[in-house]
Amino acid sequence: RIHIFYQDGRAFLTETQKKYDMIILNLPEPATAQINRFYTKEFFHEAREKLTEKGVLSFRVPSAENYISLELQNFLSSLYFTLKEVFSFVEIVPGDTNIFLASPQPLSIGFEELSQKIEELNLQNSYVSPELLFFRLSPLRIEFIKEKVSSGKRTINQDFSPISYFYNSVLWSTQFKGLERRIFSFFSEVHFFWLLDLPLILFISLLIILWLRRKKSTFPLVPLAVMGFTTIVVELIVIISFQTMYGYVYRRIALLLTCFMMGLFLGSFRGKKRKRIYFAQLLFIQFGILLLVLLLHLLLKIHPPELFFFIYLLLLGFLGGDMFVVSNNLFLREKKNYGLGYGLDLLGSFFGALIASSFLIPLVGLPLLLKYLFLLNSFCILFLFVGLKRS
Repeated sequence: RIHIFYQDGRAFLTETQKKYDMIILNLPEPATAQINRFYTKEFFHEAREKLTEKGVLSFRVPSAENYISLELQNFLSSLYFTLKEVFSFVEIVPGDTNIFLASPQPLSIGFEELSQKIEELNLQNSYVSPELLFFRLSPLRIEFIKEKVSSGKRTINQDFSPISYFYNSVLWSTQFKGLERRIFSFFSEVHFFWLLDLPLILFISLLIILWLRRKKSTFPLVPLAVMGFTTIVVELIVIISFQTMYGYVYRRIALLLTCFMMGLFLGSFRGKKRKRIYFAQLLFIQFGILLLVLLLHLLLKIHPPELFFFIYLLLLGFLGGDMFVVSNNLFLREKKNYGLGYGLDLLGSFFGALIASSFLIPLVGLPLLLKYLFLLNSFCILFLFVGLKRS
C-alpha cells in the first residue's frame, strides 16, 4: 500500500518517527539552492537517522558512461565525499545516469550476485535483467567511476555552503562556448583571496582615496552603495536559510519580501518626518545595519521560529529606507544631483545580487559571507565617523 504525504520531503523526514529500509530521492540534480538542500551533509544525516540498521539511501544524477570531464568530476566528487561524511559505505552504479547507494552497512553491487538473486527469487522485471546488470555493473566501469570521483576535489556540500549546485552550474555552462563558460570555470578554481579579501582591500583603498579628497559630499553617498549591496545579499541569505530550515519558501517568499518592502516604506516615512537631519543620524543607522548583519549570523546557528525572519526583514527594510532619506538629504545640501544617490543604491544592489547568488554564496558559504559583510559595514562606519569629525 502506498501512502502519499503532500508535504515537503525534508520536513516530513524531520518530523516522522518511522525508520525505513530504503529512502529514494526521486529528484532532479541539485541545479538550484532549493533542490540542493536534499543533497547536503545535514540532509544525509537526517536520512541516516531515519534508516534501519541495513537501510539504503539512493539518488541518481546525470553523468557519462565513458568520459568524465573535470567539471563533471568535481560535481560527482562533491556528492560522493558529502555522502562519505555520513555513511560508511557508498557505491556508484555507473552509466549515463549515476546511481548513488549509501548505507551504514556494506553494499554489494556485483552483477553476478544480483543476477543470481533475480533468478532465485524468480523476479519478472520489465527493465532490470541479468544482461543489463552485466552491462551496467561491469567491474571495469565501477572501478573507473570510483577512481574518478575519489580523486576529485574533496568538497562537502552543506546547507549553508551549497557547493554542489555551483558545480552543477559549471557543468551546465560547458554546453556553451561563450563568456559564461569561462567565467564559471575561472571562479571554480579561484582562491578565497580573490573572492573576498581583494574586493575588501579595494573597498578600503577607495575609502582612503575619498577621505584624502576631503569632499564633504562624498561621505553620505558611500553608505548608500554599501546599504544596497548589504540588503540584497542579506535578503538572499534569509531566503536560502528560510528554505533550508522550514522547507516551504514559495508559500512565504511573498510575505518575506512584503515585510522588507513595508520596512522600506516605514523607514522612508520616518526619515521624511524628521524635523532635523544631521550627519550623526547616518552613523547610527549604519551601526544598526551592522548589528542586523551580526544578528543574522547568530540566527543561522540557533534555527529560530519563522516569525523571527519576518521581523528581521522588516527591521532591515526600515533601516534601509531611513538611510536612503537621510543620506540623500545630506548629499543634496552639498550638490543638486538628485539621481546619484538612487543610482548608487541600485548599483550596490545589482552587484550584490549578481555576485552573491552566482558565486559568493555557493563558494564561500553563508556564515563566512556574513562575516565579510560585517567587515564591509564596519569600515563604512569608520569612514562615516571620520566624516562626522569633519562635519
